[in-house]
Amino acid sequence: VEPKEDPKLRVEWFRNGKPLPSGHRYRTIYDMGFVSLDILSVYIEDAGDYVCRAFNEHGEDVTKAHVSCKKLPSIVLQNQIPKGMQKSETLMQMEATIKKYTEEIFLTEDDLFDPDRKQPPRFVTQIKDQTSLTEMQATKFECQLAPVGDPNMKVEWFYNGKPLPYKNRFTPIYDFGYVAMNFGWIYPEDSGEYLCRATNLYGMDETRAIIKTTGKPGIIYDS
Repeated sequence: VEPKEDPKLRVEWFRNGKPLPSGHRYRTIYDMGFVSLDILSVYIEDAGDYVCRAFNEHGEDVTKAHVSCKKLPSIVLQNQIPKGMQKSETLMQMEATIKKYTEEIFLTEDDLFDPDRKQPPRFVTQIKDQTSLTEMQATKFECQLAPVGDPNMKVEWFYNGKPLPYKNRFTPIYDFGYVAMNFGWIYPEDSGEYLCRATNLYGMDETRAIIKTTGKPGIIYDS
């Protein structure tokens, strides 16, 4: 961009007509006329029309480009308990497994899968809101789900009403009744409502919570 030595020249970035959200994944450079935007780990929400606007006291100029991003599969987990385990074995394994992740066990023997009973999904505990997070912080949702050992149980995660797409920052767990979503690190655009849905042959249950993340200041660079 020129004039490259103008001390009053400023550069702003926009996506889909709005200022580009602040976030660690966006790296901008404006140095002696060279302007660039690097996007680290592109996600589906990064797709859209980008505008770079340069302006000074004499006027402005813009340059535009479009970014397309292919959507990855959503996160769906199924029961992984081996078939043929005795009830006593399942109970012992459930307790040992949950203790690996958390100190409190809210599931009981009555929450084990019984093929002779109609047991709809039931979240014994709920995921909880995370509303005081900062960018790049790790966090997680966790809960406990019955019946434990149901071969037809399916666990799905949703974000703002849509299937949560796979990201390498997200680690889902469904292990002997323990359900969790670990976030290795978060960005402001991860803020929103998360829903975990469990379904089997006899019904469905859901638990939901909010994430709110504070980011860095908006991206406006001087020469």
